[in-house]
Amino acid sequence: MKEIYFLLFAIPFITACHSLSIQKSKKSEKTFSTVIDHSYFQSQADWHYIKGEQASARGFYQLAIESFKQALVYKPHSFSLHFRLLDEYLKRGLYLQAIKQCDTLLKNKPDNLAALRLRKGEIYEKMKLYKKAHREYDQVLRKKPDHLKSLYQKANLHIQTKEFLSARSLLTTLIHLDEKNIPKIHYLLAQVDMETGQIKQALSHFKKAMRLQPDFAAPALALSSFYQKTNQTGKAINVLEELQNNIGFSSRLSLALFYFHTQQKNKEKALGYLQPFLEAHSKNWWVPIQLAWTWGQKQEYDKAIPVIEKILSMHPQGSSQIYILYAQFLEKIKNFSKTMEVLLRASRIFPRDTQVLFYIGFIYDRLGQADQAIKWMKKVLALDTNHVEALNHLAFIYAEQNKNLASAERMIVKALSFSPNDSYILDTAGWIFFKRGKTEQALEYLKRAYKNNPSIGMIAEHLAEVYYHLNMLDKSIALYKKAIGLETNEHKRKTLEKKLLSLQLEAYTNPV
Repeated sequence: MKEIYFLLFAIPFITACHSLSIQKSKKSEKTFSTVIDHSYFQSQADWHYIKGEQASARGFYQLAIESFKQALVYKPHSFSLHFRLLDEYLKRGLYLQAIKQCDTLLKNKPDNLAALRLRKGEIYEKMKLYKKAHREYDQVLRKKPDHLKSLYQKANLHIQTKEFLSARSLLTTLIHLDEKNIPKIHYLLAQVDMETGQIKQALSHFKKAMRLQPDFAAPALALSSFYQKTNQTGKAINVLEELQNNIGFSSRLSLALFYFHTQQKNKEKALGYLQPFLEAHSKNWWVPIQLAWTWGQKQEYDKAIPVIEKILSMHPQGSSQIYILYAQFLEKIKNFSKTMEVLLRASRIFPRDTQVLFYIGFIYDRLGQADQAIKWMKKVLALDTNHVEALNHLAFIYAEQNKNLASAERMIVKALSFSPNDSYILDTAGWIFFKRGKTEQALEYLKRAYKNNPSIGMIAEHLAEVYYHLNMLDKSIALYKKAIGLETNEHKRKTLEKKLLSLQLEAYTNPV
C-alpha cells in the first residue's frame, strides 16, 4: 500500500513540475517528464522483481506472485514478467490462474504463440484435460506442421492416454523429420511396444537407442528394469555397467548396481558400487540414511545394513541416531550379540545420550538379563528423571520380579502424568497395582489399556489374570484365548495354552 500512496502523491507533483517546465521551454519539459517517468517506474518494477525472485528462491511462492504482480503495475507490457508470474502460478498448482495468464499473453504477444500454446497444453495435461491439451498442440501444428516439440508433446500425450496407434503414427513421422533425435524416438517407440505387449520389438528399439547414443540413460534404465522384473539380473547388471562406463559416475547407477549385486549375493562387488555413492553424499548423510531407512521399512535388511556400516566407517562419531538405526536393523534379524556390541560402542562415544542407554537396557531385558537392564535404566533416569520409557520399563521389571513395588508405583504414577493414555504404561500401572493387592485399581487400568489397544497379547494376558483373581472365569478364558492368538513366541504360547487348559478344567469342574 505504501507504494500506491507514494504514486498518488507523486502524480500532482509531476504535473506541477510539468506546468512549470512549459513556462520555461517545451524542450526541457519533454526531457524532464521522460526522465522522471522512466526512471521511477523502472526502479519500482526492478525492486518488486527482485523481491519476487528472492521469495521464489526461498519457496515463498505466494509472496513471489504478489511481488511480480506489483512489478507489472509499473511495467504492464513486460513479456518476461508475465512469464515469471506464469511460472509461479504453476509452482503453487494454481492451474486456472496459469491458463488465464497464458490467454492474456496470447492476446498481447502473438509472436510467442508456439511457446505459449505448448505451455498451455502442458498445464492442461497436469489437469488431466487431455483433449484440451491436444487442441493447444494442434493450434501450433496448423501453422507449423513440422513443429517438433508439439509433435513430441502429442506423441507423449497419446502414450499417456494409451492411444498407441496414434502415438506410433506420430513417432514414425518424427523419424523422417528429426534425424538428430532418432535415439529418443526409438526409446518412445519401445515404450509403445512394451505397453502393447510387443516385447521383442520393444527390446530391439531399446537396444537401437543405446547403440546410437551410448550415454542415453533412459533406455538403459528401462531395459535393466525389464530384465530385473523378468529375473534376468545378470543382464540388468551388464546393461547398467555398460551405461556407467559410457557416462561416468552416477549416484543412481551406483545404487542400482549395488542393489542388483546384493540380489546376486556378490557382496564384494555390491560394496564396490556402494562406496562411491556414499562418498558422493558424504556431506549429506540424510540421503544414504534415508535410503537405508527405506530398505529397512521394506524389511530388506541385507541392503540396509551395509549402507549403515559404510556410513559409520566413514563417520564413526557422526550421530547416535545412525547407531540406533543400525541396532534396530540388527535386532530385526535377531542378531542380538551384534546389536549389543553396536549399542555399547555408541554409549562410549555418546555417554550422555539417553536414547542409546535406554536401548541397551531394553535389549538386556529382552535377553533375560534383568539386573543389567535395571542398571542401564537407572543410568538413564540419573540423566533424565522424567524419561517416560525408562520409568515405565524399570517399574515393569520390578513388577515382574515382585520387588520394590512401592518404588515401582511411584515411577509409574509419574510416567502416567506425562502419558496418561499410553497403553503400555496403563498396562504396567495395572500390573503393579495387581501385584500390590489393589485389584479394583488394577482392573480399571488394565481395562483402559486393553480398550486402547486390544492387539497387544501381554495386556490381554494381564487382564485375564485379574479376571481370574476376581473369579470371573468366562472373561478370563476369553482373554487367554485372545492372548494365545496374539502371541508370536512359541515357548510363551505353550505356557499360555497350559494356563488356559487349567482354567477350562476349573470352570468345568466348578461351574458358577
